Amino acid sequence: MRGILLLAVLLLTPSAAAGEAAPPVLGGTGPAPKRGPITISADRLEVDRKAHTATYAGNVVARDSTLTILADRMEFTFNEAMEEVERVRATGHVRIAEQGGREATADAATYFAREEKVLLEGNARAWQEENVVTGTTMTLYLREDRHVVEGEGDARVHAVIYPRRDPGGAPKP
Repeated sequence: MRGILLLAVLLLTPSAAAGEAAPPVLGGTGPAPKRGPITISADRLEVDRKAHTATYAGNVVARDSTLTILADRMEFTFNEAMEEVERVRATGHVRIAEQGGREATADAATYFAREEKVLLEGNARAWQEENVVTGTTMTLYLREDRHVVEGEGDARVHAVIYPRRDPGGAPKP
């Protein structure tokens, strides 16, 4: 799951939203590695320099060579100079799919750049193959490689994890 969201974070950077130079790698000082083109398509794009935002709305599809993010709306909030992303919020039918088969869905997803934190809210679900974890919210602390899944009321956290098997069918240690 960390891989999905780390790639999502790298995808949702100033270069993707504002067409600027390659951003620094999270927690690093050098430029991000070259990964091929990033495309974002939507029915509408509104850039508000006074509010420091860029908002894609309507059937938003953000894609690079290994990751696709779908949402009804995606809003980027920048620093005053419009050079660094401070927060990215995707809302409405959010779906994140990584080429390796890992996926996540939620009603909304927010990335907080300073904290290196991703919050999936409302019907959060993450899975790979048959393994699945669901909850009301999922908080991913990328810097710490730590995740917290929470339920609310009758909606408890639920996980189904299948043992890994070697090619002969025996469970792996």
